[in-house]
Amino acid sequence: MVVLPIGRGVCIRCSDTHTNVRIIDMTGRIVKRIAELRGESYELLPYGAYLVVSDQSRCPVKVLVRE
Repeated sequence: MVVLPIGRGVCIRCSDTHTNVRIIDMTGRIVKRIAELRGESYELLPYGAYLVVSDQSRCPVKVLVRE
């Protein structure tokens, strides 16, 4: 799974199917949840730092969203 900052959000790309994808802010709150992800997903988020994890990718990916 690759997570890239884009403008006011993130692009999440994966070559395999990922389930239970969660975008978590630095307070530990889940701000977005995607049940199943194949290919690409673009998610708009407020300015801040986030962690992205899924059932298949347990190591969190850090991303910073800037305006």
